[in-house]
Amino acid sequence: EERDRKRREQERKLGQMRAQPLMPAQSLLPPLQQVKPEKPSTLQRSHETVIRELQPQQQPRTIERRDLQYITISKEELSSSDSLSPDPWKRDAKEKLEKQQQMHIVDMLSKEIQELQNKPDRTGEENDRLRKLMLEWQFQKRLQESKQKDEDEDEEEDDDIDTMLIMQRLEAERRVRLQ
Repeated sequence: EERDRKRREQERKLGQMRAQPLMPAQSLLPPLQQVKPEKPSTLQRSHETVIRELQPQQQPRTIERRDLQYITISKEELSSSDSLSPDPWKRDAKEKLEKQQQMHIVDMLSKEIQELQNKPDRTGEENDRLRKLMLEWQFQKRLQESKQKDEDEDEEEDDDIDTMLIMQRLEAERRVRLQ
């Protein structure tokens, strides 16, 4: 019964997505995706957007953005990746690459915003695109600031823990000397 229900739900979602018209090809910003799998999905897809099908019980874990294309990563793919690899070198390299990609995205958004702002006579569609790009740019900037703040807090916590461990070690050495 559970399998049949899931299959019917997936078929219903697929039928709804096929019935919807495609968005204009020039739009690079994808529509918002609903997180709750019980509600029918009302996604419209542009040619540049790649979204892997999710089974009803799965929810998106993270959304990476590569050159203005979204890829939804499920929990299984995320857990199978080496993001929590025991090799710190690989992890650091991956984090650095992700940070560079994030900065590249912000740069691309900034360039396109500048181009649209410098254009003397914009159409309504271009004004709408400019507004969406500016919102996305603000979001990306806040995301970077938030990540930087988290990294700074983690470093402070690490420093506090290191200081506490050093103090405990010194205290233990002092006790040993006194005995």
